[in-house]
Amino acid sequence: MVTKRNEVQKEDRWDVEALYSSLSDWEKEFQAISKKGWDSVLKYKGKLETNLGEALKERFALEEVLEKLSVYGHLRYDEDLGNAEHKAAYERAMSLYFDFSAVVSWFEPELLQLSDEIIAKALKDDSLADFHFYLTSLMEVKPHTLSPKEERILALTAESMQTAQRTFSLLNNADFKFTPAKDEKGVEHEVTHARYSTILHGHDRTLRLNAYESLHGRFKEYGNTIAQLLAGHVNTHLCNSRARGYKTALDAALFPKNIDTQVYNQLIKTVHENIAPMHKYMAMRKEKLGLEKLSLCDMYVPLVDEVDLHFSYDEAVELIIDSLSCLGSEYQKQARDGLTTKRWVDRFENEGKRSGAYSSGCYGFMPYILMNYQGQINDVMTLTHEAGHSMHTFYAQKNQPYPKSHYTIFVAEVASTFHEKLLFHHMMEKLGEKEKRYLINYRLDSIRATLFRQTMFAEFELKIHEMAESGKPLTQEGLCELFGELNRTYYGPHLEIDEYLKSEWMRIPHFYSNFYVYQYATGISAATALVERVTKEGAKEDYFRFISSGGSDYPLNQLRDAGVDMTSPKPIETLINDFGDLLNDFS
Repeated sequence: MVTKRNEVQKEDRWDVEALYSSLSDWEKEFQAISKKGWDSVLKYKGKLETNLGEALKERFALEEVLEKLSVYGHLRYDEDLGNAEHKAAYERAMSLYFDFSAVVSWFEPELLQLSDEIIAKALKDDSLADFHFYLTSLMEVKPHTLSPKEERILALTAESMQTAQRTFSLLNNADFKFTPAKDEKGVEHEVTHARYSTILHGHDRTLRLNAYESLHGRFKEYGNTIAQLLAGHVNTHLCNSRARGYKTALDAALFPKNIDTQVYNQLIKTVHENIAPMHKYMAMRKEKLGLEKLSLCDMYVPLVDEVDLHFSYDEAVELIIDSLSCLGSEYQKQARDGLTTKRWVDRFENEGKRSGAYSSGCYGFMPYILMNYQGQINDVMTLTHEAGHSMHTFYAQKNQPYPKSHYTIFVAEVASTFHEKLLFHHMMEKLGEKEKRYLINYRLDSIRATLFRQTMFAEFELKIHEMAESGKPLTQEGLCELFGELNRTYYGPHLEIDEYLKSEWMRIPHFYSNFYVYQYATGISAATALVERVTKEGAKEDYFRFISSGGSDYPLNQLRDAGVDMTSPKPIETLINDFGDLLNDFS
């Protein structure tokens, strides 16, 4: 049975008490800021011209406290989604944050009405250096900023626009229970999100198929509801893009970060033009497994004989730290301490805990890593992946003030996948031939899942927004058909497009973000290029400069400064060539 939260050992839990010693401590700060209200920033309304510096400092100081309150709330909530007290705290924190956003919605429109001379003067004022990039980037979106009254209306709708995402999260993580799956001997196995992944990596095809049908079948039962949730979420993007005068929802998502839509479209185009290695891989996988056609549940099982590659959590940490030697002893020490004694990580699955893995945190405190560690190689890779995120956060906060500490989503996956590739190289040096073959198999599957699969998801996300923009309804049937067609394009004729595969989109939580998934693909491409620079050219300082830059520049500039040009298809082509070379070595 899955462990209950109150049975989890202290060393296996993240140290949330570093934020607040207890929920009552959190409550005190929540009440204090609620009682204080927003007068300290509202007093500058209509007066930014003569009080710009003071107003900026006060606004960001309030945001910093609100971020801390909300991070504590969501960490506690994710420990056990059935805990009503923590759920309430999270919802209250988010409600307070949305209230603040509505109250200060006048701030940026008024700031944008200031004269060029005032802004230029502020950008030369060293005492406002913490806010220079904020001001510069804000000026870029001036054509898409509305009047103070209109901005307030949009801000007031922000919380309600989270309804679809929140509802899906509750269905996915708390409400849905899956039918036990029988193995080839008729023995039943519990199906949870975390255990489903373990089952898919096992060699019992009967169990894989039954778990596959159990999990996807549950989502299919609610297909119309989930389609409506996704349609509602997409419509929030359309509402925002049209209100602000963008051509498309994609423009609205990318423009504020100074990312040309060409980067997104070029990713899809480059993968389409180089899809042959993936089709070859699928043919090889089908042959190795001795199947007439592959099911989606056959995509993760290793293609080599079973090897003893199960790692305890402590063993995983040692492997990860050793793999980071090219970055120096100080980096290794910080990572080791975070993963062990400083308790950044909530390590194992417990009843009601949110599925998956992530890195989170707030300024001035440790990063936090949610794991559901099971001991498989993919868990070790996930741990180093999330550690990469957390080290990125650690160095960004160490080197940047709060207003410039938050790096964008576009670069968020670079340090994490950088970590993954270093671990792959390290393990290839330590393992025997049989284990190396297993690891190459894993790396092939990883690139398939991160580059090809996430690009397919990105194309699905783009197409459903385009459908909505042209007035086409997003129905369960239409979404299933589209998802099936994309799978056929990316994976070729060897994959069986069954009813469960067509419905897989229903369980993907990232579709409730705003054009997020493509960045997994660009991230692994950029990370591959950066690993080459660090390991072959000794460009360690480029990596540190990158992770230390936080949100102090536009993401394409940050990567270019580290020697990686993401406006070129070269990083993507290089990764696909790497995939092809690994495939040839494996075959």
